[in-house]
Amino acid sequence: GGGCGESGGQTGTEQNFYGGSGGFIKANIDVSSVTSLNIMVGEGGKGRVNPNALGGAGITNNGGWGGGGYGISNNGDWSIGSGGGLSGIFEITDFSISSGNVGSTSKAYIISGAGGGGGGTSNPVVLGGGGGGNGASFASGKNGGNDANVNNGRGGTGTVGGVGGDGSLADGFAGSKYIGGNGPNTGAKFGGGGGAGYYGGGGGGITAGYVGGGGGGSSYWGHSSVTYIADVGGGNGISSASAVPNTSSYVSFTVPAGIAQGGDTSSTFNGGNGFIAIQYQRQ
Repeated sequence: GGGCGESGGQTGTEQNFYGGSGGFIKANIDVSSVTSLNIMVGEGGKGRVNPNALGGAGITNNGGWGGGGYGISNNGDWSIGSGGGLSGIFEITDFSISSGNVGSTSKAYIISGAGGGGGGTSNPVVLGGGGGGNGASFASGKNGGNDANVNNGRGGTGTVGGVGGDGSLADGFAGSKYIGGNGPNTGAKFGGGGGAGYYGGGGGGITAGYVGGGGGGSSYWGHSSVTYIADVGGGNGISSASAVPNTSSYVSFTVPAGIAQGGDTSSTFNGGNGFIAIQYQRQ
């Protein structure tokens, strides 16, 4: 899940927007011809670092380990959430990782898209992070989510990263293969980070008084060794808690509390980490 974003401080009415929650996938992977797998569990996006730093220096919230986009804030009055890292299973061949980001030539079996970081405003519009894997379906996966506001980053798709939020003061950066886009690092420098995924969500942009949340990352199950069973998208971040995927119909165990949850408006403000459960069936 992505981290929570908040606006307000000394000059505005506080308005919290949750990060988007991560998605869920259940599938079978035929491992009869392989001896090893790379298994990667993403970290939740970061929420506000110092809620008491009103009027203070800007804050950069690093994205969740696993490709989450950076949340950028140029002023301590506004603390903007970063995107969550992806959870997935990859081939050993050609796999690479650097600074927590999966290399673009790595080959995925399955990926669950992460939620984008929340934005903020003192106005009644939704600028929360997009949910992982909750958009339109494509042939072997599902796009990441986003709310309609133009300042929000778009969700990742099956072929390209989500477009960054279109702000009049600064645009967010687009997502890319396995990596969420960052908020703007020039001009106004405010925007939520995109969630990682098969393709990452775009970072949020800024128009005066409106800081966009990041888009959600896309989910994927298109490897030739994968047989799809089910998926559930994560909820977009709004002004109340974003919904985690309801997995009760698909798993026989209890998923730990907080897994893939979009960042809350209390406690650490961080998103929940990912989770992978593996059941092995001998043929």
